[in-house]
Amino acid sequence: MKVNEWRESWSDHFETYVTAPPRAGYFIDSLALNNIQNVLEVASGSARDSMCLEKRNYKCTAVDYEEQLINRLIKDYGNTGVEFRQADAFSLPFKSNSYDLVFHNGFFVLFQDNNEIIRLFKEQARVASCYVLIIVHNSLNVLLSKKFHSKMSHDPIYDIRFFKPMEIEDLILKSNEPIRSIKFLKFGGVVDRLYYEKIKRLPNPLVRLSPYLVPHLYRMLPWHSVERVACLVELAK
Repeated sequence: MKVNEWRESWSDHFETYVTAPPRAGYFIDSLALNNIQNVLEVASGSARDSMCLEKRNYKCTAVDYEEQLINRLIKDYGNTGVEFRQADAFSLPFKSNSYDLVFHNGFFVLFQDNNEIIRLFKEQARVASCYVLIIVHNSLNVLLSKKFHSKMSHDPIYDIRFFKPMEIEDLILKSNEPIRSIKFLKFGGVVDRLYYEKIKRLPNPLVRLSPYLVPHLYRMLPWHSVERVACLVELAK
């Protein structure tokens, strides 16, 4: 799939994405990383996760290649405190070590060329002083992979790449960036239902606690049922 085709399809889903629970925002907050204040979200799309983190006292910048999307975010959500900027992920307009944490959710899944992914990671590592968080779809979840494959002929948004944890680790190591540690975490799954007011038409009594519960409940899921792989890279700078 061409990235441009995916972008066009994604724009049709904007309202669904922007109103969905900011799962990555809750997840990042739950990590309780030390001395993390400035956060950069790359390929932000709806930027709902950056807006969530901003409410939790992080200083966030959200960038995306699509200028029309960024203009829409500025118009509709410019009062949230998040800085929205148009930017090319291969050449970010920031100085080295500008952000404590750089993250993206479902960005690398658009690229089949491993060399492009390595280039993207190196650029994110350049502007990060402490951490890079990579979230990609999990190829160990065979049922989810098959579901996406069956839907992609009708909607390009489902035409994406899935990864095993070791594939991500291999790409990171090939970047030759100074790495202190690489940690794999589980993200997404059946427990995400707790984010919604109702479960099977019944009131959900845990909905108010879900931002604090769900990220920790991911750990209890078997890898074959986890939606995405979250790879937390601690840089040695």
